[in-house]
Amino acid sequence: MSELSGACGAGAATAAIFSGQFIRRLLQRCCHRYAGFSTERRRFAPVALDVLFDHFLIRHWQQFYATPYPQAKSELYLQLATAEPLMPEAMAVVMRKVRQQDWLAAYQQLEGVAMALDRIAQRIRFANRFSGAGQDIERHYPRLEQAFLSFYPELQAHVAELALEAKEA
Repeated sequence: MSELSGACGAGAATAAIFSGQFIRRLLQRCCHRYAGFSTERRRFAPVALDVLFDHFLIRHWQQFYATPYPQAKSELYLQLATAEPLMPEAMAVVMRKVRQQDWLAAYQQLEGVAMALDRIAQRIRFANRFSGAGQDIERHYPRLEQAFLSFYPELQAHVAELALEAKEA
């Protein structure tokens, strides 16, 4: 969640770009290896995995962090509120909804993930068959969970590496 928020010091824009590219490559690798999404939904697999991986992070939080999840979530929501004036308006509106409607609480349950993905499908500005992605996720849930458990430590190592470089700069 907030792992990337403080990871970049000097050269933050460059580090953020490279970090984003790294994360996209990892997600793409997970999509190709583990996705199990139907043909009509495969194009949107990275979006679905992004939301699903939030679910898995919440589910396995204590495996990765000492801070209790409720405390970390409160801190993240506070960071989002503090950063809101720096965000483009459209992003600020969405982040305000994330906080006010407590989207992360919905992500704790698979049904909440499926509903979030269906709402995303409705907002896509062209005809698509992304709706119902929750069915693909449910069908391949154990395999996707294992993909997350392999992916997340790799992401943590990458973020830690960025933080070390930022301190040296």
